[in-house]
Amino acid sequence: GYWRDSVTLFTHAVAVNPNNAHAHNYLGRALYEKGRFDEAEAEFIQAAELDETDFRPLFNLAVSARKRGDIQTARRYSQAVVDRFPEHIGSHHLFGLVALEQNDLDMARREFERTLELDPRHVDALVNLAIVSARQNRATESLELFDKALSISPNDPDAHFNFAMLLMQQGKVSDAIVHLDATVRLRPEHTEASYQLGRARRAVGM
Repeated sequence: GYWRDSVTLFTHAVAVNPNNAHAHNYLGRALYEKGRFDEAEAEFIQAAELDETDFRPLFNLAVSARKRGDIQTARRYSQAVVDRFPEHIGSHHLFGLVALEQNDLDMARREFERTLELDPRHVDALVNLAIVSARQNRATESLELFDKALSISPNDPDAHFNFAMLLMQQGKVSDAIVHLDATVRLRPEHTEASYQLGRARRAVGM
């Protein structure tokens, strides 16, 4: 397969030129895609040490740590990459996600807002900031953020689903049905949306 060949290719590249930061980073990506996270992270660390001007190894370390469920390590690397590369949009969004998973809502808000300062049309940041706002009982702000996200990306099933969940919590079941319908239409395999849609329809006697 492609990734097996990539591991072979970049293992050879690293052997030929062990000081090539890009080769270590690419090998790390190939190992990550095969689920070999510890080996991948060792390569990312090598890459980060060899080239401190490249954000990708630190970013990839944070992604890998989050993927394997080590949120503390993911936070440490996310913090490091935003400190060192403050203009990198994806790193702020990733840091926000990690903070949200730790229920550190203030930090998550700060990072999603920073993402939106750098890219006002970043739909995932709008959706995630809406989720933070809802958890902080800022319902009006949350609704406005979901509206904005869907005005930019009307076919985003995650935005529709999360908006629907907020509307359900607020008792706006008929409005929620519209967005659950859209979620299922856009992503038919979304089983949770299908379940919630059935539940919502029963609630309003449909």
